Amino acid sequence: MFRRDFLAASVLSAGSLATGALGTFGAWHYRRAAIAAESSRDAIDDVLATARMEMDRAQTQVSELQAQVSQQERELKGARQQIAQLTGAQSDEGRQVVARLVGLGTEDSIKAIAYKLTDALYQNNADFSHDDHFSTPEITFAMTMAGQSSNLCSGLSQNLHWALNQFAIPNRYIILAAQTFLDGKQLGDTHELIEAQIDGRLMVLDPTFSVTYCDGDDPTPIDAKTMADCAKAGTLKSIQIGKPRAGLGLADYYMPIDKLTAAMQATGGPPDFYQVELPYPGWFATMMAKYNAA
Repeated sequence: MFRRDFLAASVLSAGSLATGALGTFGAWHYRRAAIAAESSRDAIDDVLATARMEMDRAQTQVSELQAQVSQQERELKGARQQIAQLTGAQSDEGRQVVARLVGLGTEDSIKAIAYKLTDALYQNNADFSHDDHFSTPEITFAMTMAGQSSNLCSGLSQNLHWALNQFAIPNRYIILAAQTFLDGKQLGDTHELIEAQIDGRLMVLDPTFSVTYCDGDDPTPIDAKTMADCAKAGTLKSIQIGKPRAGLGLADYYMPIDKLTAAMQATGGPPDFYQVELPYPGWFATMMAKYNAA
């Protein structure tokens, strides 16, 4: 009897120990799960916080961009209103705006349009000492035509490039330079003009002086490469498009134009345009880097 009771008590004791052990294991396992869940929540919170910061940053950038766009739209609207007041233009289409500003006729030939644009920029340029910058080419052109914008040769060429594009006249920029620029002596001894394809021929249009160029007594306008060749041969001449302004004609320029053809960059433009860089490829970028480093 005593042995049975002892065995029963032992079994009950063992059961209690097992139950206790299981309970301890369960609590420990639950604690581990709780810690893991807490860590996961912390990680998720960190990710969410980072995402919120990124969203706030992105929203700030979007707001800044929207403000910039709104400002540009206001400037453009104001300029278009000014164009309308100056010209009576009712259309925002570039060609019609240019035609009204310059006084182009519906019967004008491509050559007449190119010449009138070249001369109009020259005649209306407020000052030749610096380039004024506006938010769009359309505004810049309108302000120049209104006599309220100053342009160097670069600015006048940019205006002419944009205006010619409105009439689908193929064209590109030409950069010329004197030997003094190549020698690193004078940064300003350069000149920029436009080469356009008109009636199947390439010709130079120089809005800084309202001229084009020819070979000797032959009145046929020439391209930039021929212009450089004629300068070397001493046969380069200019053809005046419009009436020269007092003290602002080609003859009044501080340097003869043939001296500005020691170097030439005629690159880019439509695929059928020739590509020439003289005296060596990349001369302009190379010299500008040297001037900027000095």
